[in-house]
Amino acid sequence: MKNNKKTTDVPQTQDPKAAIAPQQTAALATNESIASLLAFLSPVEGFEDNPEKTDLKFPTAKLIQATTDELKDRDLIKANPHICFGAIINSMTKENMMEDDKPLEFIPAFLFRTWIRFNARKESDRGYDPKFAPGAVIWKSNDPFDPRVREESQFGPAGESPLCSAYLNYFSYFPGINTPIVVAFAKTSYRAGQDLFNLVKTCPSNVYRLGVKVEDKGKGAYAIFTVNISRKATPEEMDLRSKLLKSFYSKKDIIEAHDQAKEAEGDAQEPAHGVDAQGRPY
Repeated sequence: MKNNKKTTDVPQTQDPKAAIAPQQTAALATNESIASLLAFLSPVEGFEDNPEKTDLKFPTAKLIQATTDELKDRDLIKANPHICFGAIINSMTKENMMEDDKPLEFIPAFLFRTWIRFNARKESDRGYDPKFAPGAVIWKSNDPFDPRVREESQFGPAGESPLCSAYLNYFSYFPGINTPIVVAFAKTSYRAGQDLFNLVKTCPSNVYRLGVKVEDKGKGAYAIFTVNISRKATPEEMDLRSKLLKSFYSKKDIIEAHDQAKEAEGDAQEPAHGVDAQGRPY
């Protein structure tokens, strides 16, 4: 009996990977990154002891402003051309976290808060303390009941900004990155951090997308974080979130976000005046 069913041969030169559905490819990449991060959570011989407070430090997703220190280092940006105004980089490795214009997806494991009091930059500015250098850290706290936090996180009598800066720090997993990353929302990005808090409270099984937008209120441009829902997390991703929570939530009071103090010194509201075509200030 003649078989009339048509068949289609796959050319011998075709890449075998092309036969894998995009969803399968994405799943494989996700599983590989999860495996890498789980390896990070495993004890390393010779480093089993509980770290001291100053040792439990994690990289941040650092948003580059016009005043950020990295833009002042010509050798650094020559070797890393992705570092420019509005970019998001790993604060420790300086790697680009926005490669190929792909959505910057992340899953928050938990939230911890930080308050930092920086000295004013000018003697004439409110809160200037001559005992500290301009812009230096005067104090830092993770305790919402700290008397300094209670007093100096309030607006001034004439509506002046609080003397200390508040941070919403999300200890997070980024698919494809094998270490936890802290996403810190402060100053003009603080509202996006509040929005994320409400989203996670109502939709804890979502994966979120971290983006950037540039605002200009007449004094120059500055970059701020944006947050949107990206998709539903896979069971494997939710399991990893639980492992991160179990491993680190009890240590949240001693976790430090890398470079947070330096990041705060470059006020996010300072505009990007005179940037070049690559978003650099020279």
